Amino acid sequence: MHTCPDCGKAMATAGGLEIHVEMHHAAPVPEPAPEALAPPPPVAAVPAPAPSRRSAPILRGYDPTVPLTALLVVVMLIAGVGAAVHRSGNPPHRLAAAVTSDSDASSVDPTSPTTIARAPAGAPTPPAPSPAGSPAAIPPAGSQSPVAAQNSAPCQKVVASLSTRPSKRTVDIADLMRSNSFPALPLAGFEHPSVDGVTRYDTVQEFLDDTFDPGDPNAATYGARLQAAGFVGGETIDFTNAGTRYGALVLRFASATGAREFNKATLGDFCAQGIIQNLKAMPTLSGGMNYLMTEGGPPYRSTFVAGDSVVRLNLCHCVQAPDDQALAGQWAQAIAGQVGAA
Repeated sequence: MHTCPDCGKAMATAGGLEIHVEMHHAAPVPEPAPEALAPPPPVAAVPAPAPSRRSAPILRGYDPTVPLTALLVVVMLIAGVGAAVHRSGNPPHRLAAAVTSDSDASSVDPTSPTTIARAPAGAPTPPAPSPAGSPAAIPPAGSQSPVAAQNSAPCQKVVASLSTRPSKRTVDIADLMRSNSFPALPLAGFEHPSVDGVTRYDTVQEFLDDTFDPGDPNAATYGARLQAAGFVGGETIDFTNAGTRYGALVLRFASATGAREFNKATLGDFCAQGIIQNLKAMPTLSGGMNYLMTEGGPPYRSTFVAGDSVVRLNLCHCVQAPDDQALAGQWAQAIAGQVGAA
């Protein structure tokens, strides 16, 4: 038993006695000093900090702005690559420069992807360039400029002066081509050339198809000349000798008159077109002339009429004779002498 020293009550245990003393015999709380009752000095108010962003438990420790920034970078990269591919697949148009006034230039829409400056009002439209034609091409009627017509006048004068005397032939010149007995080029070392090929034309259309490019508008006009002259057939032969190329064309007509008319008419067409130069008449041959062709194949040419046939010869630059054009004329003289047309 345990006895409380203050009131004499008996307690069964020491713990019970301790609780009894604390509850009933505790020391009184001391009175606060007068100065302790004064109110505390005022304290300046401190703004409460903004609540910190709290991530969802599943994203704890992970900044959600990072994937958004990465996504924007990827989108911008894809857009840049797409623009580069588009530009490479659509190259800018090359435009011919045009001289315009300031007012005309300011009226052009700057947003147009292919802006072309307008020519001043009233300026003539430049003509489109004519397509490259064959040596037989004939310009459309009325298309020749006054300057070109003036320049062709000397050429036409030479053509008009060519001999129109009747001629004959004693052999079929095309047969000489087919039998590999065509007269050789009169130049040392060219006595036995290689024959690259012989081509025969039985109709006007066959000749046009082999001579003109598809769609060439001049083919119809040249074909009309062949028909009007009484075209019967044609033959070509091509030679090679030590890298030098040259050849001959024979066109046969129903009459010697038709042959002469065709020869002169087509030479006049070449003058009008401005594709032959340096014309040299050969008076000893009917329709005989050597000349320089500026378009349509080998440049050095010659022509003459042998009875009902027109013979035209061509030499390339690579012949390298002292005078290739004169050599073409000498070849024509040699052929005419062998076929009885001189």
